[in-house]
Amino acid sequence: MPKGRILSLAEGEGRNAVFLAQQGYGVTGVDGSGGGKSEEVMQTAASLRAELPGLDFVHLVELERDVVEGVFHTGLGAVVQAIGVKPVAAKP
Repeated sequence: MPKGRILSLAEGEGRNAVFLAQQGYGVTGVDGSGGGKSEEVMQTAASLRAELPGLDFVHLVELERDVVEGVFHTGLGAVVQAIGVKPVAAKP
């Protein structure tokens, strides 16, 4: 991916943001406290499209995968993977 600014959602403790910053990206990380506790507040592909209408999604997938990220974050997890790109404004 070309270097630029990244919005990293569901960032948690920030390890992904740190990795991306070390690679030369400008990163803004956002997270809820400890993840969602109910389905109503969890993201889906449809909710990301609705909440981020200014992005062109080049990758947007819902899947379940094994998560091993510490004692309290291990097991089968529902994941939304997304890469959205802000379109470049056309020059007049």
